[in-house]
Amino acid sequence: MIDERELIAKIAKKDQNAFQTFFYIYKNRLYYYFYKLLENQEDAEELTMETFFRIYRNAGTFRGESKVSSWVFGIARRVYLEHLKEKNKSIKTLEIYEGDAVSEDPPINEDVELVRKAIEKLAPHDREVLFLAYYEELPYEDIAKVLGIPVGTVKSRVFNAKAKLKKIIEEMSHERG
Repeated sequence: MIDERELIAKIAKKDQNAFQTFFYIYKNRLYYYFYKLLENQEDAEELTMETFFRIYRNAGTFRGESKVSSWVFGIARRVYLEHLKEKNKSIKTLEIYEGDAVSEDPPINEDVELVRKAIEKLAPHDREVLFLAYYEELPYEDIAKVLGIPVGTVKSRVFNAKAKLKKIIEEMSHERG
C-alpha cells in the first residue's frame, strides 16, 4: 500500500515520480468533486489541475496533523471558492445514493433520479457537507478541518442536511402521486 504522507514528503522535494503517483491516486476524486459541484467538464478539469499545481507548490507545508485526503480536499475547497468568487457561480448538483442520504433513517422507496433532483434543491453548504461525508467518506473531524468549522457544526450540518433531503424527497414523492 502506498504511503500518501511519504509521497507528500517526496513531492516537497520535487520528486516527479512521487507527484505522478499522487496525481493518479487523486485525479479522479478531485475531478469528480469539482464536476459534481459545477457540472462543467472544462471548469472541473481546470480546477483539478489548479489543485494539483497548489499541491505540488505547497507540499512542504503539509505538517501531517491531518489525513492527506483532508489536506488535499482543503486545498480543493479553497480553489473552488476562489473560482466561485471569480465566476460568481452557484453550486450545482451533488449526487449521492439514496441509501447514503438517509443512512440510519428507514429507507425511502424512491429512485436515484428523485434523490438527485432533491439534492439539487439543497443549499450549497448542505450539498458540500453531504458530498464530503458520503461520497468522499471523510470522518467528521476531517470534514471540520476541510471546512474550517467545529466538529459539532459538521455533525449538525450533516444531520440537518439529511433531514432536509428526506423532507424534500417526501414532498416530491407526494407531488408525483
